[in-house]
Amino acid sequence: MAENEIVLRKFRNKKTGEEFSLQTAFFEKEIKVPTLVNVPLYVDGVMISEKELSALGLEIVGYTQEQLDTAYYAELYAANPDLAPRVRQYRDYLDSLALPYDATTDQVDAALLAREDLDAAGRLELSSRIAAKLHDIEVNFEMMGIPGQTAWSAIPKLVKYLQVPAPEIPEAPEQPEPPEAPEAV
Repeated sequence: MAENEIVLRKFRNKKTGEEFSLQTAFFEKEIKVPTLVNVPLYVDGVMISEKELSALGLEIVGYTQEQLDTAYYAELYAANPDLAPRVRQYRDYLDSLALPYDATTDQVDAALLAREDLDAAGRLELSSRIAAKLHDIEVNFEMMGIPGQTAWSAIPKLVKYLQVPAPEIPEAPEQPEPPEAPEAV
């Protein structure tokens, strides 16, 4: 046997220096087990400091009304794909009458009466289309659990946050298959 040959092997706890046999199946060690606890963010009605919040991995963030509206209306459009085309059509009707997006029914009626290029039947038809489109938007709201009566007051923001439709990209024409090479004889 060589002088430097290892003849005994053991486990050694690096922290405590304790040694034990390699045949030991387990050893006791204290481990921290994650446990959910309620950490108070207010003490005596006062919010804890930002330093304490940071130690908890929290921070305070703020949002502008613009950011909130952008997210809210994006969610509305995502929740109901029929909403955007209806808002787009309603917007186009108001644009054709040079009306603001918060136009009242009285303003719409006055603008329709001022249209000299339409006869009475044309005015009635356009008025019916505008009313029907607003009703469609109200129905979209109701389908999302929002009172339909609020649709009219939301029109300016619905138009403002209306998604621009993605441009249609034409598909590349199919290339004809090259003719097969004749087989060598």
